[in-house]
Amino acid sequence: MLLLGNPYCGYPSGSSVGPIAFSPDGARIFSGRTSIWIWDAMTGSRMFGPWHIGRLEGYGGLVSSVAVSFDSRRIISGSQDVTVHIWDIETGRIMDALEPHVPRMGMQGGAQFIVKVVVSPKGDRIIAQDGCHSVYVWSRGDT
Repeated sequence: MLLLGNPYCGYPSGSSVGPIAFSPDGARIFSGRTSIWIWDAMTGSRMFGPWHIGRLEGYGGLVSSVAVSFDSRRIISGSQDVTVHIWDIETGRIMDALEPHVPRMGMQGGAQFIVKVVVSPKGDRIIAQDGCHSVYVWSRGDT
């Protein structure tokens, strides 16, 4: 059993861990940086087995936020390339890529990026916050 304070082993050498999230059932942990990695929460080992996805790729920027739908079927991720991706956990495929309809540069001249993503309990809305403190909401019909 993984105890509090014990480091996870097996993260790629030279890589740093970015955002992390638990699955709603607590069985898996999702971590991001240049890809999204899926871990067994009890053992700390990367999950393969029936999932066949050790990591999910598709980014032009670093992953900056991850969330998991309450039915544990989708991963929602935000990245520094100002996109929000919806992933199918079973296949590892991108179901949708969402992009805020705003310029990529913020009002203070700083580049925007997605800071946080959240999925509603019913899974019908996704909320994202960018680095310039704007909030974007997509409804199921938008995705």
